[in-house]
Amino acid sequence: MFKRIIALLIGYLSLYTVVNDIPTASYDEFMQWVSSLILNPFHFVVSSFLALIGVIAYGIMIKTVIADFKHRSTQSLLVGIIYCALVLVSMFSLYRMNQILILIFLPCSVIYGIISLSQRKVIEREQEGAE
Repeated sequence: MFKRIIALLIGYLSLYTVVNDIPTASYDEFMQWVSSLILNPFHFVVSSFLALIGVIAYGIMIKTVIADFKHRSTQSLLVGIIYCALVLVSMFSLYRMNQILILIFLPCSVIYGIISLSQRKVIEREQEGAE
């Protein structure tokens, strides 16, 4: 559970930084931000890296929540529900900060989580066939 909380904090803090960095209130502010990225490419690299880390972290969290509910036991069900609630609360708080960006990042995270979940099944099948 400790690793899950750390992953949640990493994902939340990285997306929090990106969400607060990118202005979406008006077109002029956004274009000024884009021009500052052109003049300062290091800022663009850092923002892109943080967005990627946040999307991957939330994708892993989504995969973990799905796997927990798939392999149910009494203790893991309670832990899964608490973890699912924490993920939903963190996504909702990010959504309240900047709706547009989270509506872009959330589908990317869901797709990544589903792909990594299906990739896990393929690896398990290959290992069963090798035995």
